[in-house]
Amino acid sequence: MTKLFLREHYNAALEEIKTTESRAREATQSIAEAASSGNGWHDNPEFDEAQRQSSLWTNQLSQLRNFISGATIVDSAPKNDGSVRFGREVTVKEETSGKEEIYVISSFYIPTSLDRKNLISHASPLAEILMGSKEGETKIGAIAGKTKKFTIVKIN
Repeated sequence: MTKLFLREHYNAALEEIKTTESRAREATQSIAEAASSGNGWHDNPEFDEAQRQSSLWTNQLSQLRNFISGATIVDSAPKNDGSVRFGREVTVKEETSGKEEIYVISSFYIPTSLDRKNLISHASPLAEILMGSKEGETKIGAIAGKTKKFTIVKIN
């Protein structure tokens, strides 16, 4: 799978990795400090918590690195050719509820430091249903195990 990233999102992900690396180092230091306290590692809740925190940050760091591994960085959204594409804003109507929503088909991973409102990953089930559609088209697909029907109202 291609992992597309807007440059701004890629750079924010790199900053998130730096922050997580720092937190992982701090958690590792906490393990050593807790172990060197009078109780050692046996029956030591501080040691157990430090190990839990270290595992949490190490796993998150691994996940973040995996997200950006093999990333293709895009400096700007492609030219609007009238179809739903990466970087485009799309207004869709969910046919069952009649509710209209505006989404931006965005990066593979959207860093937590960014305003994520209305951003959806190009790899999300909804984006995969909508990609390539033109205004006025209706697309059907499964989201969370439920069949949904969407009409493309507008593409910017």
